[in-house]
Amino acid sequence: MFPDIEVNIEELETPVKTSLGRVYLFDFETRRHVVRDGKLVECTELEAVRQWVTLLLKTKINKVKVYKETGFGLSSNNLIGLKTYPIMLLQAVLEEEIKEKCAEHVLIRSINDFEVSRTDRGLDIHFKIILKNGNTQGVTAIVN
Repeated sequence: MFPDIEVNIEELETPVKTSLGRVYLFDFETRRHVVRDGKLVECTELEAVRQWVTLLLKTKINKVKVYKETGFGLSSNNLIGLKTYPIMLLQAVLEEEIKEKCAEHVLIRSINDFEVSRTDRGLDIHFKIILKNGNTQGVTAIVN
């Protein structure tokens, strides 16, 4: 009743990307790439992931032209300046969205130890990233 079709499953599978390629170190305080001896400084894999997560935290979804319609950034950034929301609600919303976005990254396995505290400048967000290779990296970001 069904046609016989020979399919090689190995041909259908797409290779999994395990490398980020070249990523250059960016200083978020000076808003410039780091240059030494006239050359851009390359990130280690761990630094590249931390830098990607920091950029994710600082980017409002669909606000920056280059990231429009890519889904990169946080939609919960709109809640950060509202002091009427309880900190536990902000933490829950941010944690859920950040975990969801980080799950899309090719090198990140999970996020742990998520903490949020309110400051005069916005929110301090702290958490640990666990990479698929087992390395752990702490992330601290001030989001305003």
